[in-house]
Amino acid sequence: MLAANADPKLRLAIAKSWKLATEPDIVLIMQIHANTYPQLRTLCWNRPDDTVLDGPEALGLYENNWRLVEPENFDVEEKKLLDTLVAHFGNGVFMPS
Repeated sequence: MLAANADPKLRLAIAKSWKLATEPDIVLIMQIHANTYPQLRTLCWNRPDDTVLDGPEALGLYENNWRLVEPENFDVEEKKLLDTLVAHFGNGVFMPS
């Protein structure tokens, strides 16, 4: 239980976290077919052609293998996918290694 005199920013952060936790789990909903996105398909070179990824796994592939990605070759749909992944699973921050 949070003390009544706790910092209002802390209260807001906890309230936002609780709200997110009670919303439907987007991880269970989001299924990404790697073949649909050219750069992601390249990162999945060692996986079957019909590979389906969940959101955190796809974001992890982009972040951990960014040196292999050619962002100038992103099409509009793949850019939207990456933006969505960062917003939902990266807390708005893209952290390539």
